[in-house]
Amino acid sequence: MKRFLAALTVALLFALVVITVLGDVAFGTIVGSLFQAENMPKGTTQPPTGVFNPGIGKGSASECTKTISSGSIENAANNLKAGGVLCLREGTYQEADGRIKIRTSGTASAPKKIKAYPGERVEIRSGFRANVPGSNWVIEGVFVDSSYSSVETTQSGRGPRTNTTQALSWGAGNNILVDSVELINRRTGDKSGTCVFGGRSVDLTIQNSWIHRCGQLPRDNQEHCIYAGDAQGMTIRNNLIADCANRSVQLYSNTDNALVEGNLIDSEHQNGIVLNGSADNNTVRNNVVDTPNGDPLSTGGVYTGAGDVVRDNCVWDVAPELAAKVVSGGNLVANPQIANRKVTNATCAAKLPLGSPFRP
Repeated sequence: MKRFLAALTVALLFALVVITVLGDVAFGTIVGSLFQAENMPKGTTQPPTGVFNPGIGKGSASECTKTISSGSIENAANNLKAGGVLCLREGTYQEADGRIKIRTSGTASAPKKIKAYPGERVEIRSGFRANVPGSNWVIEGVFVDSSYSSVETTQSGRGPRTNTTQALSWGAGNNILVDSVELINRRTGDKSGTCVFGGRSVDLTIQNSWIHRCGQLPRDNQEHCIYAGDAQGMTIRNNLIADCANRSVQLYSNTDNALVEGNLIDSEHQNGIVLNGSADNNTVRNNVVDTPNGDPLSTGGVYTGAGDVVRDNCVWDVAPELAAKVVSGGNLVANPQIANRKVTNATCAAKLPLGSPFRP
């Protein structure tokens, strides 16, 4: 017991020194990293660390034009002036109806921005939704758990479907950047759903983010990590995409001129990247896709697209199954041997872009 108390005393003194030397921002980052580890889904990819650190505030507090520690993100964000930056202090936020409805726009030269305060962990228990033109926005560094958002029942080709609101649903507007966020949407039963829906948006970019624990299990073929339909110029880059109930990335009809690049996809439930319907002129390159229970790269059963290119990806554990008219080459079938969100198979890792945080 004496040895235990002595060790505990040393640990507490060390923690006090760290806080004193590094300051509040660094301490917030440490706490946030521990929070990520605590909330990591068991048996899946380890929480990102180091240079790849989504779900923690970044940048400088000097850019904040408005700062809140509670209340409605929706109201504060929509009332920003062009170029305004809403900074959220550490804590948990939830809208009354479970949705953050974006109803206003910034400008191309002065976008509006919602971000976590630098070094702090912000949990949002509502989904972002833009169904009216919400253009020129940046969302940065937040953690969104949409399993607490509103539950709705909708009709689909397979009958009624009950799920929670997507963590991010951008159905209108242009020039949207989602950077360094963490998105999840699964707790129990119907308190689950798709994480990202890209609808009739133009130039929606999702990058440097961790998108995981999306969709209800057992899978129902309708809830995905990222689903795009009618989106133009979408970019999905440098993300860790894991534990998707159904497709990891689905580019469906009228999703054109998308770029899917440099992502690490590690999901054991269903397919990886799927081109389907009239998805035209999309480029899928330099990704690592490990989906042992589904096709890692494929064109769907109703694919009619044209001009699509699939090159220089590493996939496991079957070769890409692509329509003959898809331009493909340089794709490698190899076990990426993912450990601690790193691709440890050097041949497979070489397919990732230079500077990728997923390289060993």
